[in-house]
Amino acid sequence: MNIRLATKKDIPAIEELFRSTILSVNLKDYTSEQVECWAARGKDTSIWEERINEQYFILAEKNNTILGFAALKLSGYLNFMFVHKDYQGKGVASFLLKRIEEYARLKDISEITADVSITAEPFFSKKGYIILEQQTVCIGISMTNYKMSKVLS
Repeated sequence: MNIRLATKKDIPAIEELFRSTILSVNLKDYTSEQVECWAARGKDTSIWEERINEQYFILAEKNNTILGFAALKLSGYLNFMFVHKDYQGKGVASFLLKRIEEYARLKDISEITADVSITAEPFFSKKGYIILEQQTVCIGISMTNYKMSKVLS
C-alpha cells in the first residue's frame, strides 16, 4: 500500500468510493434516507477539485486501486476520511491517519479536529481522539455525528 497526493484525474474514482462506502458501510448506523442524501453530496466535481487544490488530500493505493482517501485543512480540521467498502478493517484508515498526523506535526498543527460519523467514532476513539460533543448536522436531512479532537504530542 502506498500513499500519494490526489490529482484531478482521481476525482471519478474518489466520487465512486465516497458514494459506495456511505451507501454500504454507513447504512448500519444511519437510515437509507440519510445515507442517500449524504452520498449525493459527493457528486459535485468542482468541490473535489477545490479540496485537492487547497487541502492536504492523500490517497492510499495498491495496484492502481484507490483503497481510501483523507484530507486535512491547514487549520487542523480533518475534512474527511473514507475507506473503500471492500477494504474496511485492513489497516487502510490507520495508514491514512498516521500520514495525516505526521503531516500535521510537520506543519506545526497542534490539534486535529473532525466531525466523525457514528460508524467511524470507535476507530477514532481507539486512535486517541476524544469526543467533544455529540451534534446534529443538517445536510438536507438531520444526522447525528461527533465533534472529536486529538492533541498531537
